[in-house]
Amino acid sequence: MPVKVWDGSAWTEVGKLSVWNGSSWVPVVNASAWNGSAWAKFFPAVKVSDNTALNLSKSGVGGTAAATYRFASSGQASATNAAGTLTNISGEWLVGSGTTSDYEVRATVLSGSGGSFSGPGAGWHNLGTTRDWSLTVTNNAGDRDVLMEIRIAATSLVIASATITFEVDSAP
Repeated sequence: MPVKVWDGSAWTEVGKLSVWNGSSWVPVVNASAWNGSAWAKFFPAVKVSDNTALNLSKSGVGGTAAATYRFASSGQASATNAAGTLTNISGEWLVGSGTTSDYEVRATVLSGSGGSFSGPGAGWHNLGTTRDWSLTVTNNAGDRDVLMEIRIAATSLVIASATITFEVDSAP
């Protein structure tokens, strides 16, 4: 059940919530309410944060290297580390109970150059299927800043976003 607030003229679905923790406002990633017999989720349990996908394993050696960022259909986000190994990112993307196919993701390249950037293509893609984006570079260096947005499929409301920085160095 989505959270809605009155904006003065209509009820509008809320995409982000924050609570005061005593010293600052922090984002809420999962919220539930007691419905009389059980706790029912009323706010999406999705979290993504600015992160990096790296691959420096061919730096000074040359060859082809790729940095990858993944939204798995299991609800786990992962990214390659400097050695090029895909590693889970703790506490990201579906951090509470829910169904991955209830969400969609879109990637928008903001800046960068070098190599070849690939992924599922333009537009929104259902997260019931694992989605990978990669920057592949041969005998050079490359980087991309990519805005990743997650929305609720049924309502098209964007509920989370982050900038992922892809960096690859395979220069000999």
